Amino acid sequence: MLAALSACAANPAVPASVSVAAPAGTEVEITRDDAGWQARFRFAEDAPLWAFERSALLRREETPWRPKSWEVATPGVSLVRIGDFDALVADTGTVPREVVIRFRPLAEDIIADYDPAIVLSDGSLAIYGGHFNAFPMDSREAVAALREPKEYPRQIALTA
Repeated sequence: MLAALSACAANPAVPASVSVAAPAGTEVEITRDDAGWQARFRFAEDAPLWAFERSALLRREETPWRPKSWEVATPGVSLVRIGDFDALVADTGTVPREVVIRFRPLAEDIIADYDPAIVLSDGSLAIYGGHFNAFPMDSREAVAALREPKEYPRQIALTA
């Protein structure tokens, strides 16, 4: 899902929001106001961590893209890399049912997935909503056991 937020990107003084339906009844509201961009996650259940379905790496650096773009604003929650996945992890107990992330839309190439954001020719912005989908897990060990495919092409050649 591509959430086109062109009105709020072109005119930062205009508050705007869009809700993204995520798996398992989780909801994400993406907004932009004078303070910048934020994503408000409302999780449907208690879990010690929520891993992101799409956790590709930046193509140039081969590092996770979220730490370059996202900052967790909710106390007691951290954004960490576990194996092949980025995850929101509770410092103790479970992740709160509502978590706020402040972010700067990142329009950089990532490996084998949609770029997190695309700047359009008129200066407006499209944000790929699929990067906000998360799923609950019981432990870091359970997430570390999951695997994403690693055989991504490093170069793409177009032929006629």
